[in-house]
Amino acid sequence: MTMRIQNRIKELRYKAGIYKQCDLAKMLCVSKQAVSIWESNKRQPNSLSVLKLTKALGCTAADIIIKVKE
Repeated sequence: MTMRIQNRIKELRYKAGIYKQCDLAKMLCVSKQAVSIWESNKRQPNSLSVLKLTKALGCTAADIIIKVKE
């Protein structure tokens, strides 16, 4: 089973202890609306944003892009 990218961002954000979208937005130097758009699947983050997400969330790009349940 695969999980959509927007669910992964939210899941990893909570796992990192970042409970508010605005807090993650500040860390990434993007608007809260950008994070909201990613998490609602209206648009996916670009490659630079994915790189910033990996640093903020302490994960790899693969962790953000896809999760496969075994």
